[in-house]
Amino acid sequence: MTDDDDDDDPERYRREAELAFRAAYIADELNQARGADVAYHVSHALRSLHSGKETRITGAQAERILRAIDEAQPHVLELFSDKHARAFALHALNEARGLTRAWAEDPALAHVRDRAEICNSHRYVRWLRNECHNFVLLDDIEEFHSSRARDARLTRQAASMPLLVPDQ
Repeated sequence: MTDDDDDDDPERYRREAELAFRAAYIADELNQARGADVAYHVSHALRSLHSGKETRITGAQAERILRAIDEAQPHVLELFSDKHARAFALHALNEARGLTRAWAEDPALAHVRDRAEICNSHRYVRWLRNECHNFVLLDDIEEFHSSRARDARLTRQAASMPLLVPDQ
């Protein structure tokens, strides 16, 4: 097989398209984290980043993700009121940056990276993803109880209203 044959490999194009989509998805989720539902979008972005252990992306794709991490960072840190948890979250974001850079490095240099360090980076990213997911769950629980309380109040109000019967 020559290099020319490899250029026509549909499987390679499919893999490249999937990687481009994944990189764009991560960056888009992080960009959305600058608005509403910060925890939701960060959790989804980090899930995709965490699951891409053997991924290779272009330098431009990595830069887009890194820029999105930088821009989302203050919003992510606002989720944490405890200074120790906030510091841990900052460290996790730095580890996410490291994983992103690893995705873009030359595969020939990948053996230089310490596997234990990469595994630890994944642990930090997973921790932040889990924390963000927990924030989303707590919001859902609060919303459920608020809507139940509102529904109960409306039911009580409706029950206490006099029944209007038209005059005959």
